[in-house]
Amino acid sequence: ILLLGVTGTGKDTLARVLHEQGARRDKPFIIVNCASLSENLLESELFGYEKGAFTDAKARKQGQVELAHGGTILLDEIGEIPIGFQAKLLRFLETQRFYRVGGTREIQVNVRIIASTNRDLKKEMEAGNFREDLYYRLNVITLVIPPLRERTEDIPLLVNRFIDQFNAEFGRNVKGISRQALNLLLQYDWPGNVRELKNTLERIFLLENPTRIEPQHLPTQFHARETAANGTAADTPLFQHPDHILEGKTWQELEKWIISWALDREQGNQVHAARRLNLSRDQIRYKMKKYGLL
Repeated sequence: ILLLGVTGTGKDTLARVLHEQGARRDKPFIIVNCASLSENLLESELFGYEKGAFTDAKARKQGQVELAHGGTILLDEIGEIPIGFQAKLLRFLETQRFYRVGGTREIQVNVRIIASTNRDLKKEMEAGNFREDLYYRLNVITLVIPPLRERTEDIPLLVNRFIDQFNAEFGRNVKGISRQALNLLLQYDWPGNVRELKNTLERIFLLENPTRIEPQHLPTQFHARETAANGTAADTPLFQHPDHILEGKTWQELEKWIISWALDREQGNQVHAARRLNLSRDQIRYKMKKYGLL
């Protein structure tokens, strides 16, 4: 299955839903971010390595495809895979067999493969950046995911899913969202797509402890139409009560929120978000990986 959509449209969320609704739901679901790894690192991350395969290989390590045996693996941003590694990936997709880096024993697994990309792989193929045989191997079932603003009917379902997820993750008991708050979400343009929706709700869980999500829990950009209609200034601070934000929050929670906020504001552009926070691109990528934002 190949999922196509611009950044933040929820390709990983859809992949997880496909996994949970299939026969492999009780088996592992693993995401590999192909864009964040070099060719050598990608091979060892996917296929693992044997002890002594390279300088830092102090012990044998299983790769992600081996750990996902019986389940599903999502190859996120597959369009970023270096051309030199694509032949090895194609062989694995066709045979479900591979060698660990430095290994001599062929390993067989049984995994469901889902790939996602925000690139036009056909154009990449025509430009010589993507193998033709790999393109046609992936392009068996293709699902195009429109931007969130073009499928607002999905917003209530996504909101409920994320509320359930964050209740479990943070040990909260948020009972849902009010109709007024949901209407504000439905009216918003969502430049950051599903990722922005997820980060918005996560921010509420981190900074508030509501019984139910109400309009006052939403950042000010969601009230822009209301303020414009009332003839008041829309360029107000993101939150009106900074003391309330800080109260009872760990530094890690606040740092994660700040990075999420910057990424939302820059529509997922890491370079611009890093510049906004006076960080280098390597620093923001490290922090994104640390807090599960990649």
